[in-house]
Amino acid sequence: MKKLYLENNGTKGSNIVAVTYSGGISKRFASSFPNWCNLYNLLGQQGVLSIGATTNNNDDVDFVGDMPSTCESNYLIMVTNTDQNDVKARQAGYGKKHIDIGVPGEDILTTTDQAKKYTTESGTSLSAPILAGAVS
Repeated sequence: MKKLYLENNGTKGSNIVAVTYSGGISKRFASSFPNWCNLYNLLGQQGVLSIGATTNNNDDVDFVGDMPSTCESNYLIMVTNTDQNDVKARQAGYGKKHIDIGVPGEDILTTTDQAKKYTTESGTSLSAPILAGAVS
């Protein structure tokens, strides 16, 4: 969408593109997935910022690994989730090197697959779209 925007002088596509991704692999390192990590650079060169959710395990991803948390790209922001007191949630990954920011992700009101129903959910996957919205 960003490439289309640039190619058409803003008449098609989208200028603001923030992608969230929450389908990671716990306890694995970027060195095993060079193409996956390079994707963030390729997207970034087109003007796309990606936001990834880290693991929902209380793991220091700097030491035990997590994909895509351990990818290093200037176009990737990795989030963990925080609670109502802005404290890292008990079941959320962390790391001084690979986690960029904590974002609310506990007891988030969201829709269900049932018509007109809402529920609360928790996890880093709830934090990523909140950050994407803030970035946009």
